[in-house]
Amino acid sequence: NPVLMLDAIFSVADRGGTMPEAVKAGILESSANIKYASRENVRDGIEKIIMTGNADMGIKLMFECGLLKYILPQLDRCFYEPQRNKYHIYNVGEHIVKAVVSAPPVPVVRWAALFHDIGKPLCSSCDASGIIHFYGHHIESVKIANDVCHKFSFDPEIIREICTLVEYH
Repeated sequence: NPVLMLDAIFSVADRGGTMPEAVKAGILESSANIKYASRENVRDGIEKIIMTGNADMGIKLMFECGLLKYILPQLDRCFYEPQRNKYHIYNVGEHIVKAVVSAPPVPVVRWAALFHDIGKPLCSSCDASGIIHFYGHHIESVKIANDVCHKFSFDPEIIREICTLVEYH
């Protein structure tokens, strides 16, 4: 059952432990199978992970185990996107993780935090000083949030709430 991979990550994040290397390697090897899980089960698995007190650990494990590239490729890409400017010290993915874990443990708010900068890789530009800018990223982030929420069969009212939060950061 592909959803068991998300359950394993949830279990580790929920208790704040470490994932055995053999389990991590097994998930990495089987990560493509997550494509065969129902979208609703994937949504619910992600939500369980982002609602834990160790959401940062859970999101990073989804990335390290290769699951994000199949279930949220837009977020996976963020871990490879630098932010060279005076406002950020983390790459986009790490920044998103920090935002999620800092957000109140309310599902709509946590999802909005997960999506708030997800459009940055599509808007990246570098000026002559080497500073990276992400002009219009909130617009792209809303589009991605809307698409992903529809893909995961969120309730329309929840989609509207998440997208509004993402738009206004």
